[in-house]
Amino acid sequence: METLFYAIGAALVVIALIVAAIGMRRDDFPSTNALRIGVLLIALVVVATGYTAVQASEEEALAREEEEDRLAAEEADELAAENAELGGGGSASSSAEVDPASGNGPGDDETVTEGGAATASTEEGSAVFVDNGCGGCHTLADQGNQALGEIGPNLDAELVNEDAAYIETSIVDPSAEVVEGFGDNIMPSDFEEIIPPADLAALVAYLDEVTSEPSGAK
Repeated sequence: METLFYAIGAALVVIALIVAAIGMRRDDFPSTNALRIGVLLIALVVVATGYTAVQASEEEALAREEEEDRLAAEEADELAAENAELGGGGSASSSAEVDPASGNGPGDDETVTEGGAATASTEEGSAVFVDNGCGGCHTLADQGNQALGEIGPNLDAELVNEDAAYIETSIVDPSAEVVEGFGDNIMPSDFEEIIPPADLAALVAYLDEVTSEPSGAK
């Protein structure tokens, strides 16, 4: 589109030069018919020039937006990697075991599935959050100064009325529903492969718990 814009602009210049040259050679130029044709031709070229200028501007704006999203995604990946290294680089253990001998069940901070099996504790989910550098991109009050990122949405605001299924989808398929004000492809889309299933369950349970309303109701 940019090439077409320059081509039309050049055509307008050529037409102007031709008209000027003819006018210098002929005293009776322009005739009424020639004047009408010339005005119409010049008007068409001007309109075409304006149209291509608008299209070129829109394409440039779109390209700039895509580049900004790409740079933001790269920055998010770098921050996640740096925070993962600072957090210890490894994923936390994600399953809370029940001691058959003692008969003790899950602790007060553990999540229990519908079948009654213990899953990860709040501490384990918090560790997964830190180990994967989530705080570098998101704000989460429970993490204090370790989670003040602004590249991604504020989790305290965005997850307060959402259930665990929504939270998990937001992690493993962030493009499924992009929060208004944030570009797509900023959050890595391979956390489902990077984070083991048990650790992912711990992270989801942790976020579901710490972003709940004071009453605990979603």
